[in-house]
Amino acid sequence: NSGIKARRAKVRLNNPDITEKDVDEIKKIVISSMDEMKKGNVDGYLNLQDDQAIEIFGNQMSNIGAPNIRTRLDALSKNGSFTKLETTVKSVHGLGSIAIAAGRIEWTFKPNTADAPTDYNRYVTWILHRQPDGNWRNLAWINDRADQNEMADDVASVRKVLTNWNNSVKAGQVLQESDLDVFAAQYSSQAIEIYDNGRSNVGIGNLKTRWSGFVGRKWEANSLGTIGVEVQGRKAVAWGAAVQGSYPKDSQELNSYDFAWVSVLTKENDDQWRILTFHWAQQ
Repeated sequence: NSGIKARRAKVRLNNPDITEKDVDEIKKIVISSMDEMKKGNVDGYLNLQDDQAIEIFGNQMSNIGAPNIRTRLDALSKNGSFTKLETTVKSVHGLGSIAIAAGRIEWTFKPNTADAPTDYNRYVTWILHRQPDGNWRNLAWINDRADQNEMADDVASVRKVLTNWNNSVKAGQVLQESDLDVFAAQYSSQAIEIYDNGRSNVGIGNLKTRWSGFVGRKWEANSLGTIGVEVQGRKAVAWGAAVQGSYPKDSQELNSYDFAWVSVLTKENDDQWRILTFHWAQQ
């Protein structure tokens, strides 16, 4: 309706498409961070990360926060060194203070033992957030094997997941506890929500616990307003301008929550696409 369209337009106005300058800065930060990793400069790498940065590996396990990332990289440096690490950024998209970049990393790691060097080739996605000082920092990076090709219907399948998210609760519906499973079906069991302050909520059990705070509310709107979708192997990036609104139980006061968002989706072992990370910035 016209009210929803007006609110979405306001989200876009307050969160305009990132500029070419932003794109250049984001590419520079992504590539520079990988260069610091290659050099074994842990401090240099962490200086380009948010303090609450998240690493998500190919098995979808995560490592969260600068101290934990430092521990992993210190151990890596003790075990060997990179003889090659090349980063290619294929695309960058974003709205306002959030952005998502996709590309590839190829590297060779030489252990300190007599073992032969190992070559790696990974698709990588980076989620970035503009800091209060105006500088971009890496908030999350997700890697996966690069030997997996896209299918012709992958983009349509990803969009279907996002449409199912929209349809998980309809205008006029009072959210019930059982409805949370409908939402959860669109998410990986290891899904991570990243709030607009950079803090994260990890695992479908914890996500459902947060969502349970909305049980009993009557919904006015629930629309992601997806702007774009790109697929790379068994990972996809999506972004949009969402409009949400609900009435607390026994209240006529509308609580609206409209926001820009970026997301990474994953094709899991059953070949079904699900949301792996979802990061938003409220207008």
